[in-house]
Amino acid sequence: MTPKLDKRTREMILEEVKRLSLSYTPEWRFQPENPDMGTALALLYGEVMNRLIEEYNHVLERNRLEFFRLLGAQRLEAGRAGGYMIFQLSKADMPEAVIPKGAGVAAGTVGYETMEEVYVSGVTVCLAKEEKQGCYLKFDCWPDHGLISILFVIKGWEKQGNGNVRWEYYGKKGWTAIEVEDGTDGLSHTGIFRFAGNPDFCEREGNGGLGFFIRGCRTDGETVFTEGMEVYANAAPVQAKRPGIEGNRMPLKNHRLMQNVGYVTRIKNPDVLYGGSEAEEREQALARNSARIRHRFRGVTPGDFEMMVYEVFPDIRKVKCFPGMNGEGKLCQGGVTVVVLQKDFMEGRHYFYRMQEKLYQYFEGKMDGLLQWEGRFWITQPVLIRIHVRAEVLVNDHSQVLEVERYAKEAMVDFLNPVEGGYDQTGWEFGRIPGYAQVKGLLQKQKGVCYVKRVWISYEREHHGAFFEIEEGEIEKLPWALPISGSHEIRTVVMERI
Repeated sequence: MTPKLDKRTREMILEEVKRLSLSYTPEWRFQPENPDMGTALALLYGEVMNRLIEEYNHVLERNRLEFFRLLGAQRLEAGRAGGYMIFQLSKADMPEAVIPKGAGVAAGTVGYETMEEVYVSGVTVCLAKEEKQGCYLKFDCWPDHGLISILFVIKGWEKQGNGNVRWEYYGKKGWTAIEVEDGTDGLSHTGIFRFAGNPDFCEREGNGGLGFFIRGCRTDGETVFTEGMEVYANAAPVQAKRPGIEGNRMPLKNHRLMQNVGYVTRIKNPDVLYGGSEAEEREQALARNSARIRHRFRGVTPGDFEMMVYEVFPDIRKVKCFPGMNGEGKLCQGGVTVVVLQKDFMEGRHYFYRMQEKLYQYFEGKMDGLLQWEGRFWITQPVLIRIHVRAEVLVNDHSQVLEVERYAKEAMVDFLNPVEGGYDQTGWEFGRIPGYAQVKGLLQKQKGVCYVKRVWISYEREHHGAFFEIEEGEIEKLPWALPISGSHEIRTVVMERI
């Protein structure tokens, strides 16, 4: 059967008209029950559009494929995972080594290669915050030669600063400016920071004892972001040799070089390796290329913005455009916010800034210039709401107790999946968070449950990788919130027989 590329119905089209009218024509209301001339035109549009969609969906798939082939359309290829690895000598007093660009590293069954040359020495580094405006790095030995590569791991899924950090080292003349190659954009995000070893370094007493120091200070006098930050010496960017999701890895150690390089024997990735994706599926490629005919790489309608996101990243689970809102979910006349849920929406959240930057670059020149010039265009990701459920349910006999508890918990986890949960396993709409009635109804439908006696629900909001308790009433103010499953406690009680 030919798959439907446009699954909208007449009711869905009219619902979209109603939603968009609130932003684009706030002075007018779509009222089918008491139609004015505008509503009558909208109803007529819904009928005509529905017929066009039905005819479009009846086009044979082979004809669609041939049509797109003639246009030069292709499926998006799979992506390779990438990130950073740390290389250490077997002992700190061993001779330094240089790992060349393209050196192979085996991490389990997955192979990676270094994207740049890295100088490996026995130097170690740690954070030693001493002043409100400074970020101090303390080295245990004299970094007097070689190009020192420091990995800053900065938690959080969006940029933390604005790049205006000045760097200095402590030498014979006190604190002196030092030239650096800053891949963190002023400690805004995870990246590699490099500087050349200098014989002018002097030891000083600082927080944590005697050592050699460099520091970063904000030029505007504001505090340098250091909370949750980690630093590692001898870092290099790496990329998986083969595309695919198997290259995505959690922080691990005990990797090995696939060639002998000096005394380098300890290798690890202190942060996740992320970005690997599978090739675009055929149905998605058909939908994306069909949308090209409509938007022609120009963002005009919300649907245009949504489909153009897939031109950059095929590995997207949900995307929604919110016209008339800013990046904080507040009303903004003429503003546009695009909310993107990536496939690995938990582990990959603090790498979202990479996707965000590429999307901003892609949309340049592809929309009304005022949106960008006046700063009224935002790209963000959903606010995740973790839901914890405690419930007490009644069953007929003792033989059902354990089974009901297990199946009820599993059903709750599946139900709260933002992508494949809900009542029809198609996920949840942005801004729709299940509450007491939905949870109780789900439990009541479970096999073996006679009656749901009590239900308690608590909510937590995700913010920069951590979760904080939030009241149910506050969730209504988050237009692009999505639910995820928390911990659940289901207590089963055997009904008393009369």
